[in-house]
Amino acid sequence: MTYKVLPPIEIQKLSQEKTIQIIDVRTPQERATGYIQNSIHINVNHPDFETKLKALDPSKSTVFYCQSGVRAGKAATIAEKSGFTEIYSIEGGMSGWNSKKMPVQY
Repeated sequence: MTYKVLPPIEIQKLSQEKTIQIIDVRTPQERATGYIQNSIHINVNHPDFETKLKALDPSKSTVFYCQSGVRAGKAATIAEKSGFTEIYSIEGGMSGWNSKKMPVQY
């Protein structure tokens, strides 16, 4: 199975239809500029990323995002290898989210 890249509006619809885990894989400095409500912050470049990922429920729908989409893809690939079954990433990452004027928390 491979992860799906969905546009921001589809991610928002998904979050309204079911319980999902939204994972922000950016750096703490990037997260400080705004993040998606209820997202969990786990920096994909931190050495304990996989350990923290294993604390999540692999049977839940899981959405990864970074600034543009590259690191989210890396995180999604790691999640697949860790047994996650329904994995998504946001098209364009946080930049794509912001370009569609989607809600952001600070």
